[in-house]
Parts: sequence; C-alpha cells; structure tokens
Amino acid sequence: RSSDLLSRGVSWLRADKGPGSRMQGWTAIRRMLKNAKGKQREEPGLFIFRTCVDFLRVVPHLSRDGNNPDDIDTKAEDHAADETRYRIRKKGGARQRQM
Repeated sequence: RSSDLLSRGVSWLRADKGPGSRMQGWTAIRRMLKNAKGKQREEPGLFIFRTCVDFLRVVPHLSRDGNNPDDIDTKAEDHAADETRYRIRKKGGARQRQM
C-alpha cells in the first residue's frame, strides 16, 4: 500500500510529460553521457554502473523513431530509458550524496 511505502520514506515525483519533453530529455541524456566521458568534468554527467542492469540491457539497443530521428521507437521496451529521462528532466536535477 502507498501508506506503507510513505511511512518508510518512499515517495514519487510527477514526470514531466509536457510538449517537447521527450526530445529535451533525450538531448539531456546524450549531453550528460558525453560529459561523463570527459577528463574535466565541469558539467553534470550521467554515469552508468554495471549494477544498472536494466539500463544496460535496454538503452544501448533502442532504435530511433523512423519519423523522428531525435526520438526513440516507443514500441520497443523503453521503461529504463524513460525512468532515466524523467529523472534528468525533473526540475532541480538529481540529488547529490556525500560519501
């Protein structure tokens, strides 16, 4: 039940599904992946670890939409990609944790 999850500190954020949000999200993912590869990391990067098994299983194999090359084929399994895109697009960005 949602009340059980809330009592354990689990909450949800509304996803940005406004006009143009899909393309803006894919642009942000591509930019952040590219930023993560650089030696000087002055911009936010998206770092994927081998423990991100669903992301690694799904995202590298997504094909582009035949009518819009800036988007992906939404008929394919894309849940892990959508989750990532929603989080990146969320206002305020990802939280940083001190280790």
